[in-house]
Amino acid sequence: MSLRRFVYLVMGGPGTYDLRRIDMSRFFFTNEHGQRHDHLPHPPPSQLEEDDLPEPATTFVSPTGGHMDFMLLAGGGGESNMVVATDETCRATLHDPEAGSNFALPKLSSPKLMAAAVTVDGGLYVLQTVDRFARISPENCFDCLVRRGSGLFRRLQLETPTPPGDDPAQDDEWFCRPLPPPPFVDGGGGRWSRRERLVDSYAVVGGGDRGAGQGPHIWVSTPDQGTHSFDVARRAWSKAGDWSLPLRGHAQFVPEHGLWFGHSGNNDDYDDRDFCKHDLGHVCAADLTATPPTLHAVWTDPTPPEGRMEASYLVHLGRSRFCLARTLETCSPEDGYQDIMVVSGIEVQRCDDDGGKLRMVKHRSQRYDLDCEGEGFAECQEHSAYRLFPIVHDMAAK
Repeated sequence: MSLRRFVYLVMGGPGTYDLRRIDMSRFFFTNEHGQRHDHLPHPPPSQLEEDDLPEPATTFVSPTGGHMDFMLLAGGGGESNMVVATDETCRATLHDPEAGSNFALPKLSSPKLMAAAVTVDGGLYVLQTVDRFARISPENCFDCLVRRGSGLFRRLQLETPTPPGDDPAQDDEWFCRPLPPPPFVDGGGGRWSRRERLVDSYAVVGGGDRGAGQGPHIWVSTPDQGTHSFDVARRAWSKAGDWSLPLRGHAQFVPEHGLWFGHSGNNDDYDDRDFCKHDLGHVCAADLTATPPTLHAVWTDPTPPEGRMEASYLVHLGRSRFCLARTLETCSPEDGYQDIMVVSGIEVQRCDDDGGKLRMVKHRSQRYDLDCEGEGFAECQEHSAYRLFPIVHDMAAK
């Protein structure tokens, strides 16, 4: 895959959210070919540099002053990645970073404010993970946003009944298709509890180089219910197994190593390691082609940032490189309590002189002070105020 130069940092809420762009090329001592950047200083990995957050690239405003969520529509075939924003009214907006503009998308079938989202075959599959505001019918928890005229759109139009009031022949560029809810959701018209999170982890398996012998499937692990699989081609759910994925949140496939990367989940083989249950900043690799899926490796940060860890985000940039961002609360006599984000560039390398084992190389790290605009840090975290997305449109820019 192409090497992504930038990530988007989403901050704010409720009501107003800013998107900022962070240039990740500055966080690596070498380029994608392993050649050192002579114009960049080479501090030791333990050194934490300080920098100011970049200015917002764009701002989203909720029409109700309420909550919003953001997800990545990954580009393919040379197309740019885009960001999709949703709000409590089911409205969806597409931000095109290359054009620097926003476009209205069709309304979703229900609000998707704490959603698991993946791009498969050019379509954005969005699954609500919790009914935080007790307004979502379980039957409408799963949608697909797809561009009209694409191969996926034609399959949906021919093989899926058209919802009442929706005309597939209309001229709108995008189309929203509700999909069958997963088996672990109450389909009888009940309501999810306000705090119940239905999804622990998810990944795309199969299709292309993501496992052999099957088309793409979306795997979703839930508390105490194992893992279910959504067949993208058949648009049908099935039980994959009583096991859970060994990674937490979105497990991202890295084709160079044939493994999925993310943060550790609850895995019996690693229950004695406190960092797997408590430290959010460690990176893990898993083999999801095994039955059940197994952890392949776990890497700890030898020089972790100081502070109380609140959240951690891992974004695959391509070619075995990642952005690792951690939000922390710090306290000092001079500054009191502060909310910070530490962004690191990390790289997975294969050691030819050690039996082909993988190692994690930490490059540069920078600290950013965060401003929650008057809200407490815990409240900002609960509102999903921080989200990271990669973009590729100007990866060749100097």
